Amino acid sequence: MAKANRASVFGKGCSFVLSKGCSSVSSKGRSFASSNGCSSVSSKGCSSASSKGCSSVSSKGCSSASSKGCSSVSSKGCSSVSSKGCSSASSKGCSSASSNGRPFAFGKNLFSSLGICCLFFISFLSIAVSLSSCGNKSGVGASSSGDTIRYRYATLLTRIAHDRYDEIIINDPWKKGHVLHKYCLVKRADSAQVVGNLPVGSDVVYLPVNRAVVATAPLCQLMLWLQAPTVIKGVCDAEYVNIAELQKLIAQGTITSCGSSMAPSLEQMAVLHPQVLFMSSYENGSFSMLKRLKAPVIECVEYMEPNALARAEWMRFYGLLIGKERQADSLFTQVEKSYKNLVALAAKAKQRPMVLTERVTSGTWYCPGGASSMATLLSDANARYVFAHDTHSGSLSLAPEAVVAAAHDADVWLFTYLGPRPLSKQQLLAEYHGYANIKAFRNAKIYHCSSERSNYFNEVSFHPDFLLADMIKIFHPDMISHPDMISHPDIIKIPHLNLGRKGNFSRYYDVFTPSDKEK
Repeated sequence: MAKANRASVFGKGCSFVLSKGCSSVSSKGRSFASSNGCSSVSSKGCSSASSKGCSSVSSKGCSSASSKGCSSVSSKGCSSVSSKGCSSASSKGCSSASSNGRPFAFGKNLFSSLGICCLFFISFLSIAVSLSSCGNKSGVGASSSGDTIRYRYATLLTRIAHDRYDEIIINDPWKKGHVLHKYCLVKRADSAQVVGNLPVGSDVVYLPVNRAVVATAPLCQLMLWLQAPTVIKGVCDAEYVNIAELQKLIAQGTITSCGSSMAPSLEQMAVLHPQVLFMSSYENGSFSMLKRLKAPVIECVEYMEPNALARAEWMRFYGLLIGKERQADSLFTQVEKSYKNLVALAAKAKQRPMVLTERVTSGTWYCPGGASSMATLLSDANARYVFAHDTHSGSLSLAPEAVVAAAHDADVWLFTYLGPRPLSKQQLLAEYHGYANIKAFRNAKIYHCSSERSNYFNEVSFHPDFLLADMIKIFHPDMISHPDMISHPDIIKIPHLNLGRKGNFSRYYDVFTPSDKEK
């Protein structure tokens, strides 16, 4: 996602152009840049930068430049190359050129003017490439120095450990090969030694973070699991943070409600003096309005990871930020073991039901993409997802008719809803009459989850094993009494009636029970 507030230059096809000696740098598609000196640098495609009016050289189709003993060598599309003791020369689409003037003396006539021009041009390109790679935001690259610490599952995170700081690179999930954001994580005790020597183009975050505005409910829940509730000074969308402990703190004024995550209250945030802002990122979104708060935005895109464990592993990054790295690593190890053992259990099932998820909202059916973490969860539960063939990791915006056409033979239908009571068949048909054509609807194989009465949206991001256990119970009911489900030491126990709801057999989902009139 492009951010207008990033202190870097994005080019079309290259994400970061460092220009020394320019007063303004513009690039197609991105807006914010600063530089020192020349008029303007425009980059488009960026293996080397072309310039208008500044000391950058670009050549069009020349492998070597010819010189006729001149003071400037011009190539098509570039400005000027100064050459001592020359008159004038131009090269246009040439592969080689000779010098009609006297050879240019270097030492004892070791090089001709042709050699010098080629040497200059090659040197210039080397410098240009070196500058453009420093703080590169166009490729998924890491620093040349430091030790890269690989995450086991997370594909969008890279951590590079240096002597006195860590570098975090978040890859852009919507633009493959591009970088979304870079951070330098510095311990406060080390800040005096390293602040002047940090990579260009990265936001500096001082550790541990102990004052934050958190705009995502799952991250609020994670901080409670990591025993760090005091880090949360403000939240967005407070009404959807369905966590009793946090709601109590909000009511007491200990945690401030900062408005909607789509339109946060800058005034409320500013009063809190946050050290960072945890915000969910979206494609083509922007955090430019938050720039005046002078606090780094931590772009939370774990939901774009391709599988549930990759998404959950982001807890290790968040734990590092808030000084709970050891606790986060321990929790993730537990989740990983529990999840893998549940996958092995589901693999023993003899049937693989076809599954449909979600429902129509304002005329559109939003379904998880086939490469999303939800799709892989369904696969791990040994089910066949209706859109498993799709290649998107985000949400699909589909016409209801298209969904019904693909899912008319679906055995099971899962969806979430907001409200205290489940919807009846009549209410569902009033919402969209096409539901009647789905096999799961006709057979009442519907399982619905109230986001108001359960902690579904708060928990499943970082505890996908909870949701996986639910799915196994729904898709393979014979597994409910399986010894591994009951007693396996590495499967986190989920009591059948843990929420105390009548008729509830799982953590999140209720079984759809139509009334006598609807049967």
